[in-house]
Amino acid sequence: MKKLAFVFALTVCLFPNYLSAQKAIAGAEYRTQEDFLYGRFEASIKGANASGMLASLFTYHTDDPEWIKNWTEIDFELMGAFPNEIQINAITSGKALHVAHLPVDFECHLDFNSYAFEWTPDYVAWFINGAEVHRQTGPHIAEMDKECKLMMNVWQPSDHTWAGPFDKRILPIYVYYDWVSYAAYTPGEGNTGSNNDFTHVWRDELVSHNSERWSMASHTWDENNVDFNPANVVFRDGKMILCMTESSEEKLGFQDDTAPKILYAEYLGNNLLLHLSEPILSASLSKIPKKQKIFIVPLFY
Repeated sequence: MKKLAFVFALTVCLFPNYLSAQKAIAGAEYRTQEDFLYGRFEASIKGANASGMLASLFTYHTDDPEWIKNWTEIDFELMGAFPNEIQINAITSGKALHVAHLPVDFECHLDFNSYAFEWTPDYVAWFINGAEVHRQTGPHIAEMDKECKLMMNVWQPSDHTWAGPFDKRILPIYVYYDWVSYAAYTPGEGNTGSNNDFTHVWRDELVSHNSERWSMASHTWDENNVDFNPANVVFRDGKMILCMTESSEEKLGFQDDTAPKILYAEYLGNNLLLHLSEPILSASLSKIPKKQKIFIVPLFY
C-alpha cells in the first residue's frame, strides 16, 4: 500500500425490515424506479477509508412476498476497512452467497474508478476500470431470472467480523459517484460490453436528482445500523454524494463542519503517535509545535 502524508481515519440481504425507532446513524440509498432483467451496469465511484462501513453498486429483486425463495442480487461492495480490496457477490435463492474478494492495485478512496457487471442468463462478470476481474457461471446463474432495481448505497453493517469495527466519531463519511450507466442485454445486436452483446440505453451524469429515473430510499433492516434518509443524497459540483452522518436533523447532508478528533494517542520512543478521526492535509501539520513530533501513518496496510 502506498504511504501517504495524511493521518488516516482511525478505527478503525436487503429486503427491508421497517423499524419505528430512529437509529443513531443515517445513511443513504439511491435506486432506480425501473426494474431490469439482465444488462450491463456501471458506475464511477470514489469510496471512503473508514472501517465498519461500505459503499455499493448492485442490483436487487424487490417487493416480493417470497423474497427469500426468489432472492436475486449482484453486488460490488467497497469495504471501508479494506482500501485495496473489492468484494463482489451474487446472491441467489435462499440467500445463497457466491462471494469473491478481489485485490486491486489502487486505494478505493483516493480517486474515482469504474465498476461494472454484466448480468446474462449464462454468466455474471465483474469489471474494474474496463478489465474483467471475475466471472461466475453454473446452476446458480440460471436462478437469477427475476427483475431487479439498480441501487447504490452507503451503510454500516452490524456484523463487525465482515465490515470491521466502527467508531461513530469518524462521522461524517462521504462516498462520491461521478456517473452511472445501463446497457440492455441484446446478444448479437449490441454496441458495447463483452462481444458487443449489450446496447447502451442511458448514462446519468448525476449532476441533479432525476425523479423519473431514481428514488431516494427511507428504510432500514435489522442488520443495518443506519436509517436511509433522503437528506443524505446530495448533488454538488457535478457529483452525487452519499452521506453517512449522525441522524439528528442538523447533522444530515454534506456539511463537514466537524473538526478532526484525537481518538487515541500512544508514545513510540520519543515520538507521539496520534490517531485522528479523519484524514487531514499535511500542510495542517505546520501548526504543530516544533518540539512535538508526530508519526504520520496509514491505519491499514
